[in-house]
Amino acid sequence: MHKGQTTTAPTDRWVLIDVVVEQTGYSKNAIYAKKKGCVWTRGRFWVEAPDGRIAFNLSHIQRWMSGGLSSGH
Repeated sequence: MHKGQTTTAPTDRWVLIDVVVEQTGYSKNAIYAKKKGCVWTRGRFWVEAPDGRIAFNLSHIQRWMSGGLSSGH
C-alpha cells in the first residue's frame, strides 16, 4: 500500500448517487446536502473517483440511517 492510501472493508459498497436514491429514498438534493454539510464525511461516506464522479458507501449510509453509525469523523 502506498502512503496516503486507505483500505476499505470487503463489505464496503461504493455506488453512484442513483443507487443511493433508490436504496434510501433520499432525493439527490438531500444526499448532496448531507455531503456538503459534512453530515456524511469524505472517505467514510463518499469518495471522489479518479474520473471525478462521486461514489457513496451504501453500507455506511444504511448503518447511519439505522442509528448504528455516527456521522462526521
